[in-house]
Formats: sequence, C-alpha cells, structure tokens
Amino acid sequence: MSVMGFTKAEAKILLCVCLAQFAVSADNITTALLIKDIMMSFQVSIAQGQIVTSSYSVISAPLMIVTGLLGYFFCWKKIFQFGLFLCTAGEFSALFIHDFYPFIGISRLAFGIGAALTLASSVALLTTRIQVKNRMIAFSIWGASVAIISMISPMLLALITSTDWRRSFLFLGFISLTALILSRNLKNITPDRTEKKIDLVAVSLIVSIVGLFLVSVSLAPSLGFLSTAENHSVLDNLTIPTMMLITAIILSFVFFAHDRMKSKLNRNDLYITIIPKSFVNKEMIAGLYILLFLYLIYGGVLFSIVSYISLGTYDIFDSSIAITVFALPMFFVSVLIASKGKDLTISSLNTIGLLILTVSLAMLAWSITRTESIMPIYLGMTSIGIGCGFIASKSNIAVNNSVDASLSEQSSGLQVSARNIGYVIGIALFTSGLTLMTKGQLLDSAFIGSGLSDVAANVKSEFYLALSFMSNNSLHQMMTDFNIPVPTNIDTLNNNARSMALQNALYISSIMCLLSIKAGRMVENKPK
Repeated sequence: MSVMGFTKAEAKILLCVCLAQFAVSADNITTALLIKDIMMSFQVSIAQGQIVTSSYSVISAPLMIVTGLLGYFFCWKKIFQFGLFLCTAGEFSALFIHDFYPFIGISRLAFGIGAALTLASSVALLTTRIQVKNRMIAFSIWGASVAIISMISPMLLALITSTDWRRSFLFLGFISLTALILSRNLKNITPDRTEKKIDLVAVSLIVSIVGLFLVSVSLAPSLGFLSTAENHSVLDNLTIPTMMLITAIILSFVFFAHDRMKSKLNRNDLYITIIPKSFVNKEMIAGLYILLFLYLIYGGVLFSIVSYISLGTYDIFDSSIAITVFALPMFFVSVLIASKGKDLTISSLNTIGLLILTVSLAMLAWSITRTESIMPIYLGMTSIGIGCGFIASKSNIAVNNSVDASLSEQSSGLQVSARNIGYVIGIALFTSGLTLMTKGQLLDSAFIGSGLSDVAANVKSEFYLALSFMSNNSLHQMMTDFNIPVPTNIDTLNNNARSMALQNALYISSIMCLLSIKAGRMVENKPK
C-alpha cells in the first residue's frame, strides 16, 4: 500500500515529522502574536517580553548544531520521541506556571531543548528512513509546511485564545502529544555502535558561541519596536550585544585552538569530530547559506510586510490573506518541483528562485509608496512565495549531497540550526532597520519639516528611543505622553514614514537576493 508513492511506513514518518514541525513552528508564531497578552499576564516590561519571543531560537538553535551527534549512540526514533515529550511537557507546564522566570526556566527551556531534539531527528528520520526516490518530495513537504503553518496559526489563535492566551499552549501541547503517540508505530533501528566519545569541551564551546551570537542578535532589536528601551541609553543598548558578540568571537578562537591541540596530541581518533573536515567545503557552506538565507527572507520579509499591514489602515483580514497568498504558492511550487522537476538541478532552482525574489521584492518596493491599494502587496507576496518555493524544494537535499553519505545524519543538526539562525537574523535585521529608518523619516518630516525645529532640538532621548515602526494611534499617544505638540498631518507623515521604511527594506532585500545568486549556483547537484 502506498500514498503518493510513499510506503505505509514512510507515510507514517512524514505524518509524524510534519505534526512535530507544526507544533514547533506554531509555538514560535504563537509567542510572537500573543506577546502583549503574555506580558500583561506576568506584569513584565517590554524588554522582559522580548526574552519570551527569542527564547525558543536562543535555546534550540545552538543545541541543534550538536544534536546530529546523538544518532551515533541512540535510535533516532527514541531521540524524536524524547524531544516530543519535552515539547509536550513545556507546553502543558505553561498552564500552571504563573511567575515569569519559572515560565522561562521551565516551560520555555523544556520546549527549546525538545524542539532541538525533535527537528534534528526529523531531518535524520527523513534522511535515513525514506527511500531515495521519495526523499526529495518528503523534504519538500516537510520544509514548505512551515508556510502553511504560518497561514493557519493566526486563524486558529483567534479562535482558541478568545479568553486566555494559555489555551494556545494547551492546544499545541496536544499536537505534540499526538505526534508522540503516533510515533510509537515507527520502526526502531539501532545505530551502529561506535567506540568514539563526544568531546564535551568542543560541544560546550560550540553551543556557547552560537548561543551568545543569537542573544546578541536578538537583543539588537531593543532599538526597535519589540523593546522601546525607555529607561536605557543607546550606549547601553549597543554595549551588551557587542560584548556578547566579542565573547563569541573569542570563544571561536578557543574552539579552533582546542581542536588543533587534540590533533597534535593524536586524540582526534578518540572523539567524534564536531565539525568534520568534509563539512568545510564550498558546496556545504553554500547549501547552508541558501537554507539560512531562505529563512532570513521568510522571517524578515514576511514579518515586515505583515507588520506593515497590521499597523496601517488595512483590515485585519488583509493580514490573513497576505499570509495565505504567500504560503500556498510556496508549498505547492515546492512540492510540484520536488515531484515533477527531478531533472532540474539544485543550482538552477536556486538561481531561478533568487531571480524571482529579486524582481518580486524590487517591484513590491516600487509599488508600496505609489498606491494605498492592498493588491500590489497580494501580488508581491504571491510571487515571493513562488520564489521561496523554488529554493525550498531541494534545500535540505542540497546540504546532504555536499557531504559524505555516512555523515548525512550529522548534518541534520546543522540544517535545522541554519534555518533558525536565519529566522532570528531576519527578524532582528528587519526590525532594527525598519525602526531606524522610520525614526529618521519621522524626525525630518514631523518635526523639522513641520516647523517644530525647537521641539526637534530638544526631543528627549527617551522619546527618540521609543520612536519606532508604529501605528498612528500609538504615535499620537506617545507624543501626548511626552508633551510634544501633535501636528495635524501626523497620520499622513507616519504613513509615509512607514511606507518609505518598508520600501527601503524591500530594496535592500532585493539586492541581497541578487548577490546571493552566486552562492546558490555553487550548491552541489549530485550526492558524493
């Protein structure tokens, strides 16, 4: 018996990993969309609320890099199940924890570790338990399903969280539990035992390096609308992330020194290499970059456009439609190419996808300030989804092709880590960029351009820090709070500032896509 060419056993694996993907990705979206309700429930500041939105990626992405090593010692099914157990426990524990830091230290920590184990083992299961002829379409369905999740999650949240934000975590807990129960039917395959050990020093260094990097990146938007930083100076906001980034760089040198020392002492044969030499090749680096870049665009651009719609004069349903017209093309194009376009090379698909993104982002940027109609956004989101679908169709396969077949399981952690790192960087860059560009535009037009030069010269630093990519009502209220005269045309000025900021961000994204084409063409087409 087969479904779409998959055997019954393969269909069960695909169902389980897609359910796990739903639970993990929907949790990420949930914490972002419900952050105001969560903050009000715990009575915490915006800066503390930012910890909630970034905790998943900061915890899980560093661990994902090394979770691929666990397959040398444990059955991937068991790792997958343990990860789902932790995800379930993390979601359900949110129902009973009513203090902020226990919520972070128990619920979010458990979920972050569970997500790292679950996603890495999902890639490994698809790599090792799906036939080669079905593997490409399986990866495509699993990878592109994130877009579908992004589409339906906001709608489900609107229904589930009408009275209490905790209901969403209860719902996601049941999704994780369902995937865990269904995974019991998966076949156990005991790994080949190895006498090698995991180098705990190297693992600790790698996790610390990536963790510090992500924390420094996630703190950078403290200049943006995730955190208004009302009680801190610009220097404070920049110093902490910078110090963390410097520490990460120093630890990187320590890691390579440690690895070199092991080699001189002839101890490399005793330990599993965290980053095998075969991983350091242009095809692997290019493949990981394209995977990271895909989620940078997916996270940053989608986040920016949806924020622009939500903060503007559009209807709430416009955001849902914009996400839908992005998600469906991405999913169907990705699956169609994986199933029908097997002769298309990975490098050509990357090139086509990046060219579509380059043109789509540039056209959307050009139209965003020329009309108030929502139709150009719908058309732009559709074509962006198509471009992402071309790239997503074979991105995971590309990374597996660039390393020895015996190391494809170990590369699973790198693949999901690259996705999460790209997502964090995308949102951080676009959040900070939109806010900084909006600040400059508003100060020029609302104050100096409106004859309020005396006010502009004496604007409090707290007000400047609080200015962001915001709605008209929020700007009105903030100017009133700071006793600043509100110009009669402030709504028009703020709308123009938001449009100009998004336009610049989209043009920059278009240029980034164009410059990434060379990397996309370097990706390996055939397995080694």
